[in-house]
Amino acid sequence: MITEINGQKIRSFSELRAKVATSGVGKEIELTYLRDGKEAKAKVTLQSDSEAKVTASNLIPALKGADFNNYNAKGIKGVEISNVEKGSIAEMRSLKKAILSSA
Repeated sequence: MITEINGQKIRSFSELRAKVATSGVGKEIELTYLRDGKEAKAKVTLQSDSEAKVTASNLIPALKGADFNNYNAKGIKGVEISNVEKGSIAEMRSLKKAILSSA
């Protein structure tokens, strides 16, 4: 769970989206997040929506083998799980191709 961007607390998913959207393409930001009950930090560089493909293992190693994309079509905004590699940790955790809506 992401708790801060550049040291500023995040209270909701919509606040997270707004802060990322207003930060600007190409800008490096620092994310603070919780993993297994422990706080961790990561620096990421923001990309445009057309370039915004994330490999889950970059964020959460336990999801290695899953690819995520921003999704904005048919009036639905969210995240698309675009690929799950056969035999991967993500597949072993029963992750499947899907669209996850934020609404």
